[in-house]
Amino acid sequence: MDYVIEKEKEYPYMEIYIVTQMNQGDMCYLNDNGHVKRTLEKFYTELEHEMESGNIQKMEPMQFVLNFISMLSFPICMRPLIQDGLELDNEEYERILADRKEVILKTIFKN
Repeated sequence: MDYVIEKEKEYPYMEIYIVTQMNQGDMCYLNDNGHVKRTLEKFYTELEHEMESGNIQKMEPMQFVLNFISMLSFPICMRPLIQDGLELDNEEYERILADRKEVILKTIFKN
């Protein structure tokens, strides 16, 4: 999680760029022989196990992934809008981003 947050701070518009390129048809996809699908299936199985164990709120695993990605990337790629709308100076915003890891962990995990 720390790595993702730091990379997103370093390249705050990377996701917007990637989505724009995909929408323009400029991205090429390599055939990975189903590796991504198998990895996701294994990850979803692990998530379902943690949900059944009561460590994570029960939901469709894809919803968990979307929540996690959104909580990580939205505050960074939308920084100008959020910072202006909430009238936060750079120091305040950096403090909020520094607290994100704990907030995200407390939000997605029950324990």
